[in-house]
Amino acid sequence: MLKITQKFINELHSTKDINYKKFQAYINTIIRYGNQEDAEALYSKFIQDPSTYEMGRLIEPIMRLGDKNIAQSLYEFSIVDNDLTEEVSYEVLHALGYMGVEQAIPVLIKYVLESEMWNTCAFACLGLIHLSIKTYQQELKDKLEQSINKPLFDEFLPIFSFRLYDNTFVERLYEWGDKHASIDCNAGLILGIALYGKEQKETIKNIIWSSNWQAHDTGTGTGRYTYEAMGHVGLTFEELIGDLKRFLVEIQSDRELEYRLDVLHFLLTFKLTYFSKDIRFTNSNHENIEMLYTLLYSSDDKNTDDSIFKHLKERFDRDEQFSIIESYERLKLQMEMYIGFEVEREHLLF
Repeated sequence: MLKITQKFINELHSTKDINYKKFQAYINTIIRYGNQEDAEALYSKFIQDPSTYEMGRLIEPIMRLGDKNIAQSLYEFSIVDNDLTEEVSYEVLHALGYMGVEQAIPVLIKYVLESEMWNTCAFACLGLIHLSIKTYQQELKDKLEQSINKPLFDEFLPIFSFRLYDNTFVERLYEWGDKHASIDCNAGLILGIALYGKEQKETIKNIIWSSNWQAHDTGTGTGRYTYEAMGHVGLTFEELIGDLKRFLVEIQSDRELEYRLDVLHFLLTFKLTYFSKDIRFTNSNHENIEMLYTLLYSSDDKNTDDSIFKHLKERFDRDEQFSIIESYERLKLQMEMYIGFEVEREHLLF
Protein backbone atom coordinates (compact mmCIF):
# COMPACT_ATOMS: atom_id res chain seq x y z
CA MET A 1 0.00 0.00 0.00
CA LEU A 2 1.18 3.51 -0.77
CA LYS A 3 2.35 5.60 2.16
CA ILE A 4 0.15 8.42 0.91
CA THR A 5 -2.92 6.18 1.17
CA GLN A 6 -2.28 5.59 4.86
CA LYS A 7 -1.64 9.31 5.36
CA PHE A 8 -4.90 10.10 3.57
CA ILE A 9 -6.86 7.67 5.76
CA ASN A 10 -5.27 9.11 8.91
CA GLU A 11 -6.22 12.61 7.81
CA LEU A 12 -9.78 11.54 7.07
CA HIS A 13 -9.95 10.14 10.59
CA SER A 14 -8.53 13.21 12.33
CA THR A 15 -9.81 16.11 10.20
CA LYS A 16 -13.46 16.88 9.55
CA ASP A 17 -12.89 19.21 6.60
CA ILE A 18 -10.00 18.55 4.22
CA ASN A 19 -9.40 21.26 1.64
CA TYR A 20 -11.13 20.19 -1.59
CA LYS A 21 -8.01 20.60 -3.75
CA LYS A 22 -5.92 18.62 -1.29
CA PHE A 23 -8.58 15.91 -1.08
CA GLN A 24 -8.67 15.61 -4.88
CA ALA A 25 -4.87 15.51 -5.00
CA TYR A 26 -4.90 12.53 -2.64
CA ILE A 27 -7.50 10.77 -4.81
CA ASN A 28 -5.64 11.50 -8.06
CA THR A 29 -2.32 10.27 -6.68
CA ILE A 30 -3.80 7.04 -5.31
CA ILE A 31 -5.56 6.36 -8.62
CA ARG A 32 -2.34 6.92 -10.60
CA TYR A 33 0.01 4.87 -8.44
CA GLY A 34 -2.11 2.65 -6.18
CA ASN A 35 -3.11 -1.00 -6.41
CA GLN A 36 -5.39 -3.59 -4.86
CA GLU A 37 -4.04 -3.00 -1.35
CA ASP A 38 -4.92 0.68 -1.53
CA ALA A 39 -8.44 -0.18 -2.68
CA GLU A 40 -8.85 -2.59 0.26
CA ALA A 41 -7.70 0.05 2.75
CA LEU A 42 -10.03 2.69 1.34
CA TYR A 43 -12.92 0.23 1.24
CA SER A 44 -12.41 -0.58 4.93
CA LYS A 45 -12.59 3.15 5.64
CA PHE A 46 -15.65 3.62 3.43
CA ILE A 47 -17.82 1.01 5.15
CA GLN A 48 -17.19 2.58 8.56
CA ASP A 49 -19.22 5.66 7.63
CA PRO A 50 -20.55 5.44 4.06
CA SER A 51 -23.11 8.24 4.30
CA THR A 52 -20.78 11.27 4.26
CA TYR A 53 -19.75 13.20 1.16
CA GLU A 54 -16.07 12.42 1.76
CA MET A 55 -16.70 8.69 1.97
CA GLY A 56 -18.71 8.81 -1.24
CA ARG A 57 -15.65 10.29 -2.96
CA LEU A 58 -13.66 7.20 -1.99
CA ILE A 59 -15.76 5.13 -4.37
CA GLU A 60 -13.72 6.24 -7.40
CA PRO A 61 -10.32 4.88 -6.30
CA ILE A 62 -12.06 1.79 -4.87
CA MET A 63 -13.71 0.99 -8.21
CA ARG A 64 -10.62 1.88 -10.25
CA LEU A 65 -8.22 -0.28 -8.21
CA GLY A 66 -10.42 -2.92 -6.58
CA ASP A 67 -10.90 -6.56 -7.61
CA LYS A 68 -13.96 -8.80 -7.90
CA ASN A 69 -13.89 -9.63 -4.19
CA ILE A 70 -14.21 -5.97 -3.24
CA ALA A 71 -16.90 -5.54 -5.90
CA GLN A 72 -18.95 -8.43 -4.47
CA SER A 73 -18.49 -7.14 -0.93
CA LEU A 74 -19.60 -3.66 -2.01
CA TYR A 75 -22.71 -5.15 -3.61
CA GLU A 76 -23.63 -7.13 -0.50
CA PHE A 77 -22.98 -4.12 1.72
CA SER A 78 -24.93 -1.63 -0.41
CA ILE A 79 -27.87 -3.50 -1.92
CA VAL A 80 -30.83 -4.86 0.02
CA ASP A 81 -34.06 -6.04 -1.63
CA ASN A 82 -32.95 -4.77 -5.03
CA ASP A 83 -32.36 -1.27 -3.71
CA LEU A 84 -29.56 0.91 -2.36
CA THR A 85 -29.44 1.08 1.41
CA GLU A 86 -30.10 4.55 2.80
CA GLU A 87 -26.61 5.17 4.12
CA VAL A 88 -24.61 4.62 0.91
CA SER A 89 -24.08 7.22 -1.79
CA TYR A 90 -25.36 6.96 -5.35
CA GLU A 91 -21.77 6.70 -6.65
CA VAL A 92 -22.00 3.04 -5.65
CA LEU A 93 -24.32 2.42 -8.62
CA HIS A 94 -21.53 3.53 -10.94
CA ALA A 95 -18.95 1.41 -9.14
CA LEU A 96 -21.00 -1.81 -9.23
CA GLY A 97 -21.27 -1.63 -13.00
CA TYR A 98 -17.69 -0.45 -13.53
CA MET A 99 -16.43 -3.41 -11.48
CA GLY A 100 -18.56 -5.88 -13.45
CA VAL A 101 -21.09 -7.01 -10.82
CA GLU A 102 -23.72 -8.70 -12.98
CA GLN A 103 -26.03 -9.20 -9.98
CA ALA A 104 -26.46 -5.44 -9.97
CA ILE A 105 -28.07 -5.28 -13.43
CA PRO A 106 -31.71 -5.33 -12.15
CA VAL A 107 -30.89 -2.61 -9.59
CA LEU A 108 -29.22 -0.41 -12.18
CA ILE A 109 -32.02 -0.91 -14.71
CA LYS A 110 -34.55 0.11 -12.09
CA TYR A 111 -32.73 3.36 -11.37
CA VAL A 112 -32.13 4.09 -15.06
CA LEU A 113 -35.77 3.60 -16.03
CA GLU A 114 -37.60 4.78 -12.92
CA SER A 115 -35.50 7.29 -11.00
CA GLU A 116 -36.57 10.94 -11.07
CA MET A 117 -33.34 12.16 -9.48
CA TRP A 118 -30.50 13.35 -11.73
CA ASN A 119 -27.71 11.86 -9.61
CA THR A 120 -29.31 8.47 -9.24
CA CYS A 121 -30.10 8.01 -12.91
CA ALA A 122 -26.72 9.39 -14.04
CA PHE A 123 -24.67 7.06 -11.84
CA ALA A 124 -26.90 4.12 -12.75
CA CYS A 125 -26.39 4.80 -16.47
CA LEU A 126 -22.62 5.11 -16.06
CA GLY A 127 -22.61 1.80 -14.20
CA LEU A 128 -24.98 -0.10 -16.49
CA ILE A 129 -23.02 0.76 -19.64
CA HIS A 130 -20.39 -1.77 -18.47
CA LEU A 131 -22.88 -4.65 -18.25
CA SER A 132 -25.22 -6.53 -20.58
CA ILE A 133 -28.42 -4.69 -21.53
CA LYS A 134 -29.66 -7.30 -24.01
CA THR A 135 -32.71 -8.24 -21.93
CA TYR A 136 -33.73 -4.59 -21.55
CA GLN A 137 -33.05 -3.18 -25.00
CA GLN A 138 -36.67 -2.37 -25.84
CA GLU A 139 -37.32 -0.63 -22.53
CA LEU A 140 -34.20 1.49 -22.99
CA LYS A 141 -35.15 2.30 -26.59
CA ASP A 142 -38.62 3.38 -25.52
CA LYS A 143 -37.21 5.60 -22.78
CA LEU A 144 -34.69 7.15 -25.15
CA GLU A 145 -37.21 7.74 -27.94
CA GLN A 146 -39.50 9.53 -25.48
CA SER A 147 -36.66 11.91 -24.64
CA ILE A 148 -35.39 12.79 -28.13
CA ASN A 149 -35.30 16.52 -28.88
CA LYS A 150 -36.41 17.51 -25.40
CA PRO A 151 -34.30 20.25 -23.81
CA LEU A 152 -34.19 18.46 -20.45
CA PHE A 153 -34.15 14.69 -20.01
CA ASP A 154 -32.33 11.90 -18.16
CA GLU A 155 -28.98 13.23 -19.24
CA PHE A 156 -26.98 10.01 -19.64
CA LEU A 157 -29.57 7.87 -21.41
CA PRO A 158 -27.95 8.61 -24.82
CA ILE A 159 -24.80 6.70 -23.84
CA PHE A 160 -26.67 3.45 -24.59
CA SER A 161 -27.28 4.50 -28.21
CA PHE A 162 -24.32 2.63 -29.70
CA ARG A 163 -25.72 -0.61 -28.29
CA LEU A 164 -29.27 0.08 -29.44
CA TYR A 165 -28.89 1.66 -32.91
CA ASP A 166 -26.45 1.67 -35.80
CA ASN A 167 -24.24 4.68 -36.51
CA THR A 168 -26.92 6.46 -38.57
CA PHE A 169 -28.47 7.35 -35.20
CA VAL A 170 -25.59 9.74 -34.57
CA GLU A 171 -27.27 12.32 -36.83
CA ARG A 172 -30.30 12.35 -34.52
CA LEU A 173 -28.10 12.67 -31.44
CA TYR A 174 -26.16 15.54 -33.00
CA GLU A 175 -29.29 17.43 -34.07
CA TRP A 176 -30.75 16.90 -30.61
CA GLY A 177 -27.74 18.48 -28.94
CA ASP A 178 -27.14 21.15 -31.56
CA LYS A 179 -30.70 22.48 -31.78
CA HIS A 180 -32.77 21.30 -28.84
CA ALA A 181 -30.91 20.12 -25.71
CA SER A 182 -30.09 22.50 -22.89
CA ILE A 183 -26.36 23.08 -22.45
CA ASP A 184 -26.92 21.88 -18.88
CA CYS A 185 -28.13 18.54 -20.20
CA ASN A 186 -25.89 17.49 -23.08
CA ALA A 187 -22.98 15.59 -21.49
CA GLY A 188 -24.59 12.23 -22.25
CA LEU A 189 -25.17 13.23 -25.87
CA ILE A 190 -21.49 14.06 -26.34
CA LEU A 191 -20.37 10.86 -24.66
CA GLY A 192 -23.04 8.87 -26.50
CA ILE A 193 -21.76 10.07 -29.88
CA ALA A 194 -18.15 9.33 -28.91
CA LEU A 195 -18.97 5.76 -27.91
CA TYR A 196 -19.66 4.99 -31.57
CA GLY A 197 -15.90 5.13 -31.99
CA LYS A 198 -13.15 6.82 -33.96
CA GLU A 199 -15.31 7.43 -37.03
CA GLN A 200 -17.01 10.16 -34.96
CA LYS A 201 -13.83 12.18 -34.47
CA GLU A 202 -14.94 14.99 -36.77
CA THR A 203 -18.35 15.08 -35.09
CA ILE A 204 -16.75 15.56 -31.69
CA LYS A 205 -14.45 18.23 -33.12
CA ASN A 206 -17.49 20.06 -34.54
CA ILE A 207 -19.12 19.90 -31.11
CA ILE A 208 -16.03 21.35 -29.45
CA TRP A 209 -15.87 24.35 -31.78
CA SER A 210 -19.62 25.07 -31.87
CA SER A 211 -21.04 27.52 -29.33
CA ASN A 212 -24.38 25.70 -29.59
CA TRP A 213 -22.89 22.97 -27.41
CA GLN A 214 -20.85 24.98 -24.87
CA ALA A 215 -18.49 22.00 -24.67
CA HIS A 216 -16.57 23.52 -21.76
CA ASP A 217 -19.61 24.02 -19.54
CA THR A 218 -19.15 22.73 -16.00
CA GLY A 219 -22.77 22.64 -14.82
CA THR A 220 -23.39 18.89 -15.03
CA GLY A 221 -20.03 17.85 -16.40
CA THR A 222 -20.19 18.69 -20.11
CA GLY A 223 -16.53 19.73 -20.16
CA ARG A 224 -15.47 16.57 -18.36
CA TYR A 225 -17.25 14.30 -20.82
CA THR A 226 -16.07 16.32 -23.81
CA TYR A 227 -12.53 15.60 -22.66
CA GLU A 228 -13.32 11.88 -22.24
CA ALA A 229 -15.00 11.89 -25.66
CA MET A 230 -11.85 13.32 -27.26
CA GLY A 231 -9.76 10.43 -25.97
CA HIS A 232 -12.20 7.78 -27.11
CA VAL A 233 -12.47 9.01 -30.71
CA GLY A 234 -8.74 9.73 -30.96
CA LEU A 235 -9.09 13.49 -31.31
CA THR A 236 -5.80 15.02 -30.18
CA PHE A 237 -4.84 18.38 -28.75
CA GLU A 238 -2.23 18.58 -31.48
CA GLU A 239 -5.09 18.67 -33.99
CA LEU A 240 -7.02 21.26 -31.98
CA ILE A 241 -3.94 23.47 -31.65
CA GLY A 242 -3.46 23.12 -35.41
CA ASP A 243 -7.04 24.33 -35.86
CA LEU A 244 -6.30 27.26 -33.55
CA LYS A 245 -3.36 28.32 -35.70
CA ARG A 246 -5.70 28.40 -38.69
CA PHE A 247 -8.49 30.16 -36.75
CA LEU A 248 -6.16 33.03 -35.81
CA VAL A 249 -5.86 33.80 -39.52
CA GLU A 250 -9.29 32.84 -40.85
CA ILE A 251 -11.80 33.92 -38.18
CA GLN A 252 -12.58 37.63 -38.32
CA SER A 253 -14.99 37.74 -35.39
CA ASP A 254 -13.15 38.27 -32.10
CA ARG A 255 -16.16 36.90 -30.22
CA GLU A 256 -16.17 33.63 -32.16
CA LEU A 257 -12.41 33.24 -31.85
CA GLU A 258 -12.51 34.04 -28.13
CA TYR A 259 -15.11 31.33 -27.61
CA ARG A 260 -12.91 28.72 -29.28
CA LEU A 261 -9.89 29.88 -27.30
CA ASP A 262 -11.91 29.52 -24.08
CA VAL A 263 -12.91 25.94 -24.95
CA LEU A 264 -9.36 24.91 -25.84
CA HIS A 265 -8.00 26.54 -22.69
CA PHE A 266 -10.52 24.64 -20.55
CA LEU A 267 -9.73 21.29 -22.16
CA LEU A 268 -5.95 21.78 -21.89
CA THR A 269 -6.28 22.78 -18.24
CA PHE A 270 -8.44 19.73 -17.68
CA LYS A 271 -5.75 17.48 -19.13
CA LEU A 272 -3.32 18.75 -16.48
CA THR A 273 -5.60 17.92 -13.58
CA TYR A 274 -8.02 15.15 -14.58
CA PHE A 275 -7.23 11.51 -13.87
CA SER A 276 -10.72 10.04 -13.68
CA LYS A 277 -12.14 7.49 -16.10
CA ASP A 278 -15.87 6.99 -15.84
CA ILE A 279 -16.15 4.25 -18.47
CA ARG A 280 -13.65 1.45 -18.18
CA PHE A 281 -13.47 0.49 -21.87
CA THR A 282 -12.99 3.99 -23.31
CA ASN A 283 -9.67 5.19 -24.71
CA SER A 284 -7.74 7.97 -23.00
CA ASN A 285 -5.61 10.86 -24.24
CA HIS A 286 -1.90 10.16 -23.73
CA GLU A 287 -0.34 13.18 -25.40
CA ASN A 288 2.82 14.52 -23.86
CA ILE A 289 2.38 17.87 -22.10
CA GLU A 290 5.86 19.02 -23.11
CA MET A 291 4.98 18.48 -26.76
CA LEU A 292 1.75 20.45 -26.40
CA TYR A 293 3.62 23.24 -24.60
CA THR A 294 6.07 23.42 -27.50
CA LEU A 295 3.23 23.63 -30.03
CA LEU A 296 1.64 26.57 -28.21
CA TYR A 297 4.51 28.56 -26.81
CA SER A 298 7.69 27.75 -28.73
CA SER A 299 8.93 29.19 -31.99
CA ASP A 300 10.09 27.24 -35.03
CA ASP A 301 12.66 29.94 -35.68
CA LYS A 302 15.24 30.42 -32.88
CA ASN A 303 15.86 33.99 -33.97
CA THR A 304 12.22 35.09 -34.28
CA ASP A 305 9.21 34.51 -32.06
CA ASP A 306 6.60 33.09 -34.41
CA SER A 307 4.79 31.02 -31.75
CA ILE A 308 1.02 30.66 -31.71
CA PHE A 309 0.99 32.49 -28.37
CA LYS A 310 2.76 35.46 -29.93
CA HIS A 311 0.10 35.67 -32.66
CA LEU A 312 -2.60 35.34 -30.03
CA LYS A 313 -1.15 38.30 -28.10
CA GLU A 314 -1.01 40.38 -31.24
CA ARG A 315 -4.68 39.66 -31.91
CA PHE A 316 -5.96 40.26 -28.37
CA ASP A 317 -3.55 42.75 -26.82
CA ARG A 318 -6.28 45.24 -25.88
CA ASP A 319 -7.77 46.06 -22.49
CA GLU A 320 -11.18 44.59 -23.26
CA GLN A 321 -9.64 41.34 -24.52
CA PHE A 322 -6.75 40.96 -22.09
CA SER A 323 -8.41 38.15 -20.11
CA ILE A 324 -7.67 35.77 -22.99
CA ILE A 325 -3.97 36.53 -22.85
CA GLU A 326 -4.00 36.20 -19.06
CA SER A 327 -5.66 32.79 -19.34
CA TYR A 328 -3.03 31.49 -21.71
CA GLU A 329 -0.22 32.98 -19.64
CA ARG A 330 -1.54 31.12 -16.58
CA LEU A 331 -1.83 27.97 -18.67
CA LYS A 332 1.80 28.41 -19.73
CA LEU A 333 2.86 28.55 -16.09
CA GLN A 334 0.71 25.51 -15.21
CA MET A 335 2.23 23.50 -18.04
CA GLU A 336 5.77 24.48 -16.99
CA MET A 337 5.02 23.39 -13.42
CA TYR A 338 3.55 20.11 -14.67
CA ILE A 339 6.62 19.38 -16.81
CA GLY A 340 8.89 20.08 -13.85
CA PHE A 341 6.81 17.85 -11.60
CA GLU A 342 6.97 14.98 -14.10
CA VAL A 343 10.77 15.24 -14.25
CA GLU A 344 10.93 15.12 -10.46
CA ARG A 345 8.48 12.20 -10.32
CA GLU A 346 10.49 10.12 -12.77
CA HIS A 347 13.64 10.79 -10.76
CA LEU A 348 12.00 9.74 -7.49
CA LEU A 349 10.25 6.68 -8.90
CA PHE A 350 12.95 5.29 -11.14
